[in-house]
Amino acid sequence: MLERATRTIKTAGLLLAAYFVLNIALRSVLPHSLELDEAEQSFFSQYLLAGYGPQPPFYNWMQYAVVSVTGMSIGALIVPKNILLFLSYLFYGLAGRRALKDEALAAVGMLALITLPQVSYMAQQDLTHTTALLFASSLFLYGFFRTLDRPDMASYLLLGLATGIGLISKYNFALMPVVALIAILPDAEWRRRALDWRMLAAITVALVIVLPHAVWLQGNLAFASSDTLVKMAAGSEPAGAVRIGKGLLAFFVAIIAFAALPVVIFAATFRRDFVRALSAGNRWTGMMERMMLASLAGIALIVLFTGSTTVRERWLDPFLLVLPIYFLAKMQAAGLDLSAGLRRFRPVLPVLMACVLIALGFR
Repeated sequence: MLERATRTIKTAGLLLAAYFVLNIALRSVLPHSLELDEAEQSFFSQYLLAGYGPQPPFYNWMQYAVVSVTGMSIGALIVPKNILLFLSYLFYGLAGRRALKDEALAAVGMLALITLPQVSYMAQQDLTHTTALLFASSLFLYGFFRTLDRPDMASYLLLGLATGIGLISKYNFALMPVVALIAILPDAEWRRRALDWRMLAAITVALVIVLPHAVWLQGNLAFASSDTLVKMAAGSEPAGAVRIGKGLLAFFVAIIAFAALPVVIFAATFRRDFVRALSAGNRWTGMMERMMLASLAGIALIVLFTGSTTVRERWLDPFLLVLPIYFLAKMQAAGLDLSAGLRRFRPVLPVLMACVLIALGFR
């Protein structure tokens, strides 16, 4: 059954749809006292504004549109969020199909997002703006990979749409287009994609989406950045080598916290194939490596220049989201027979889904 469910993006999408329906049902039968982000949305959904505070407005605009039609209810808060999460998985799978050139492997990669706790558990727990960021990041990966694979006008417009949505979802998304550009510079063919005249159309779409909030942000920059600065603040720690060391250590711990579970699961199920694949690669794996390294270097520089001693693993969401696709692409590039590893990997996915539902219920 699991093998049939992972043959195509469509069949894997049906499995995911059932999973998110269960998440909606579970939240509906739990007490209706609101989580912090849910309470915030129930308040802000009464107003349509260009800016709401320390977070960009995309999720607020979406919630306002839903509540304007349906009225306020627990369903109006949880259904749109689960739809966004479902679309995050779906666009991630479509991105994987471009990089892997194998629909069945892309379907497995789509479901493998469940191995990232920041996506599978933390986003369901309460987070709203992070959910929007996950959606925008998956859409960006799909638009970016599609532009590299088939550079038609629709691909560029999709890339611009994803960039615009990302920039008004979370401010740290601004690093994504930069690292994507850095990642394709060594490849002559892909470098021409960035110089294509259709890139102007993508930039125009992104600017149109961002413009209302950008105008508001110009006069409210201190207000919008206050919450992030407080979270990153070093407190009473004096400036110097100790604070830099603590900041870099926190950054390193955040990377481990983000990547540990998928690495352990892939290593345990694919075993020697996973180890052998570490030295393999192709132009797609090289590009993804450059994306991740450039983004992590950028965050490290931010930690150094701000003197931060706090780095939360969910801040890495858009930059390390590509890990499951990357692992599968590495093993594919090694020319290995992955059938045995996939047989061991597939049963892990529904187990993790059940663990998330149980944990949310007990919580």
